[in-house]
Amino acid sequence: MRPERVATREQRGPLRTVATAGRPIALPEPILPGLPDRLWSHKETAAFLGIPEATLHQLNYKGTGPRSFKVGRHRRYDPRDLHEWLAERSSDYFG
Repeated sequence: MRPERVATREQRGPLRTVATAGRPIALPEPILPGLPDRLWSHKETAAFLGIPEATLHQLNYKGTGPRSFKVGRHRRYDPRDLHEWLAERSSDYFG
């Protein structure tokens, strides 16, 4: 059994602030480089894709939409997965 490691503020890096809904929130730097700052909500994802939220619901229901995660009763999307999902649907994708 591995002992748990607890990182101190100095090990995790400085805090930075982002604004959500007009309020600044302090976030630590990502622990692992390359990870997104946060997951996107259903509404943000639909806005990014330029489609109605109902269409994104249908894509999820049919299993053809971008990969998502259930966090409690909310659905969240990793921005990297969205870009990958879009690339796979590109007319010039030969993967």
